[in-house]
Amino acid sequence: MKVNGKELALALLAMAIPIVLADLVLRAMQLPKSSARTLLLAGSSLSSGAEGYRRYQSNRSIETSAVYGSEIAYRFASRSNRQGLISAISVKKGEAIDLAIVGDSYAEGQGGYPWVPTLQRSWLEPLGVRSLNYAVGGSGFEDFAVAAGAAKRQFNARKLLVLFIEHDAYRPYQRMASNKHCSFYSNGALDSLLGPLTCSLYGVVWHHVPPGLSNAALVRESLARQHYGVLPSLNQLIQNAGRVLQRPATTATLSTTTSSSSMPQLRFGALPGASTAALKSMAERYGHNNVLLVQLPDQPISSMSPGHRAQQQRFHSEVTAASGLVVLDLSTTCAFNKADFHQLDNHPNSSGYRRLAYCLRSNTTVNSFVSKIKR
Repeated sequence: MKVNGKELALALLAMAIPIVLADLVLRAMQLPKSSARTLLLAGSSLSSGAEGYRRYQSNRSIETSAVYGSEIAYRFASRSNRQGLISAISVKKGEAIDLAIVGDSYAEGQGGYPWVPTLQRSWLEPLGVRSLNYAVGGSGFEDFAVAAGAAKRQFNARKLLVLFIEHDAYRPYQRMASNKHCSFYSNGALDSLLGPLTCSLYGVVWHHVPPGLSNAALVRESLARQHYGVLPSLNQLIQNAGRVLQRPATTATLSTTTSSSSMPQLRFGALPGASTAALKSMAERYGHNNVLLVQLPDQPISSMSPGHRAQQQRFHSEVTAASGLVVLDLSTTCAFNKADFHQLDNHPNSSGYRRLAYCLRSNTTVNSFVSKIKR
């Protein structure tokens, strides 16, 4: 059957009209909702270096902001060291450190201030403990293992402090890359193929903006980068479908303890095998006595359901069974209130981080771990 040009044009138009209409409706309704939140990065880019761990550019004044719709959730200022880390000291090639600290945005201080570098200066350095803080937002257990390995190879780190929240165990490792416009989770060759489109099509992106913007200018930059419509919705649908397709194999094979209907279910499902492997790697590389896992409070105590504590105990037992490492749960001794978190964002605010810094420094288990560091 032969199709002439007019028929082909009409067929394409018939397909295009509902797509255009759907795009207009989604834009008017500001969907998908996840597009209303933008992460803005000024003063640096964020990528995975040759060693594989996330890092900023070296020796930069950095500001990361989170904007929801037209409201600023937080503006977080910090400075990177020679290694591109939010850490109090820089280490030269061939030097050794006593302690490597790994973590995610909580240990980086996103939403508040660089509380770990503050503790490095006021607490660890006076004790004679040289440390590097490898914590960067979005990191998970696999990222921790990569950073811990680099600290051991490059600086002969003797001990490892892991500061984490529960969701870190479920974050898959993915290298980061950047272009002129944004920093993003890399998808290999697709990055170069898409070019600037990575900033609007990829799921998690830090948009690059000029430093020193006023609040109003920052909101304008954010609004210009909030992408609604068919393409972002399709991208989100594909990502969700991928997670669903991966779930059966994960839940069937990766639980580390015998399942029982009487045991509470984990909040985010069975521990991924890659995360349990990362825990084992850190324990074997440093030695079980030289690794301390510290779980940080990630929600107000008033938001915890009656079964939350049982869920946490199950999670801790799974982690211990997988790695032989015992979890120190600060949420049991360092309860957070709603006032310790941002209203729009789930990160602690400055007062929350000050509380966290006090709780970590004053904890007897942490102090015992740190005091035993001797070169």
